[in-house]
Amino acid sequence: MDNILSVLNNYTLDNADDIAKALAEDFRKRRIEKNLTREQEMVLDKYYRMFVRGGALLDDAQKKKLVELNKELSLATIQFGENSLAETNAFTLLITDKKDLAGLPDDVMSAAQERAEAAGKKGWLFTLQKPSWEDVHTRAAHTYMQTRSHRPVGINEEVRGR
Repeated sequence: MDNILSVLNNYTLDNADDIAKALAEDFRKRRIEKNLTREQEMVLDKYYRMFVRGGALLDDAQKKKLVELNKELSLATIQFGENSLAETNAFTLLITDKKDLAGLPDDVMSAAQERAEAAGKKGWLFTLQKPSWEDVHTRAAHTYMQTRSHRPVGINEEVRGR
């Protein structure tokens, strides 16, 4: 097992495909033929899966397709993160009735009021940024406030007519 791990740490990128394919095959054989401890089997399985998922057992056409799919997945992941961040930053909850703020400290209400004024609105404005929602979730007396700041209005609520 130590020999395998030392090979993993020392292989070069020049012949990485050949080495990865050979190691993946060697891992498969060792897993079947050897009497390994549970820990050794877990390590072996981890590295085997890593090589196989990296395309070690694919032919050149399949590897090219895997590279393209991984590129698409990377771009989609980045786009999803950007979209999620934009939606988080765009969400606001405007409270116009002071009784809905029961349980919140004065400094939290003051900051929310300043946010509302800066946005040209009357009332108290909360966002999904941590300084804004943290006190709402830990101190607000009304579960309405906690629910509304945690679960923004979305298409499901519009469909249900809420």
